[in-house]
Amino acid sequence: MNILMVGPNAASKGGIATVIGNFKEQYTGQHVFYLDTWEEKHKYQAGLKAFWTIRKKSEATSN
Repeated sequence: MNILMVGPNAASKGGIATVIGNFKEQYTGQHVFYLDTWEEKHKYQAGLKAFWTIRKKSEATSN
């Protein structure tokens, strides 16, 4: 099973970022993929990157 976790960068401040950081530590070597949608320094760039990554993955899956 593949799992995609979408959320803020794990190095960011906040509750969800802390949870994602804990997941990264716990689930190493498994099929868990992390997609950062927000960073403290480059929040708009991270959002656009997330959009294009999801679009690219969905196109690859539909072919």
